[in-house]
Amino acid sequence: MKPTASSRAGLLQASLRCFTLGLFGLIPVFGLPAALLALWQYRRVCRRQEEWNPASGYLLAGRICASVGGGVSLLLLSAALVYLLVYDLQGPNWGTN
Repeated sequence: MKPTASSRAGLLQASLRCFTLGLFGLIPVFGLPAALLALWQYRRVCRRQEEWNPASGYLLAGRICASVGGGVSLLLLSAALVYLLVYDLQGPNWGTN
């Protein structure tokens, strides 16, 4: 079955949306929801893709940006959580002599 022009246009639009969300996903912590949406959009496009996608470079770049941004955000959030747990266990005089 040959894809229609509207399905090809939707595929291109979804690939560019993945790229845009991936760029927003590079913002530490605040971009985590955008990174998750970009990865979801990437999976959605890959399942729909039946032929060559001229925007596949944007799709891959969006996935990479979302992965890096999401990883950094999760690392920062986990570091903040560990800091808060250690501070809570040590008490309010932690770090003073």
